[in-house]
Amino acid sequence: MIKAVSSDLTPTSQQPNRVARAWTSWLVTWKVGIGVGICGGALMLVVAALAHDSASAPLVLIGGAWFAGGIAGFADWRRTASEIHLDGTTVTFRSPNGERRVSASDITALRYSRGDFNGVAPIRWCLLDGSTIRAAARMHGFLPLLVRLCELNPDLRLPD
Repeated sequence: MIKAVSSDLTPTSQQPNRVARAWTSWLVTWKVGIGVGICGGALMLVVAALAHDSASAPLVLIGGAWFAGGIAGFADWRRTASEIHLDGTTVTFRSPNGERRVSASDITALRYSRGDFNGVAPIRWCLLDGSTIRAAARMHGFLPLLVRLCELNPDLRLPD
């Protein structure tokens, strides 16, 4: 027999704060990838500088690409929110660069990156003013936060 469950439609002021935090393993994997890219690329560039022969040209190209990829990953990590707080109708995105507060009604859509079949690339939160906030893909407490956000903003478009 199925029992009816009363819905939790209490006023916003009585709703508990919702918090979503990035998985530690997701953050560690991201940081290790950045470290390998920067350190490995720098090592290849140093070896190429010490070699001074024709065999060092591939090391310069490959090491430069690794180093540039590591720096780009570091810059991307600094801009990616690792925590999302929902307090009443205000959503706060926290990243290493700082935090950004937006109204729940200003969020128009959530989008996954194209070709991200494993769900590890950051999720893009599209806002009413046309800007985008990137947040960690793997988060503890994400589903309760998303359910509450959909209650506050019924026009929110979610990915398929």
